[in-house]
Amino acid sequence: MREKIIAILEELCLGVDIANNITLVDDGILDSISIIRLIDAIESDFGVEITFPDINPENLNSADAIQRLVERLS
Repeated sequence: MREKIIAILEELCLGVDIANNITLVDDGILDSISIIRLIDAIESDFGVEITFPDINPENLNSADAIQRLVERLS
């Protein structure tokens, strides 16, 4: 799962060390458009529904945080 999340993030954030970055939202690496694209890809690839309350930096700042979100929603 983590590898797939990293692959999605690498497509959205070219040239960023996704595996080790823990501040994707806080540092502006993920902007509003890329967050929408990320959510769409996560929902499609993992069969989960991400609702508005889940769209926050705590859940989207890193590959690990996104993995925890997906696991919680599965």
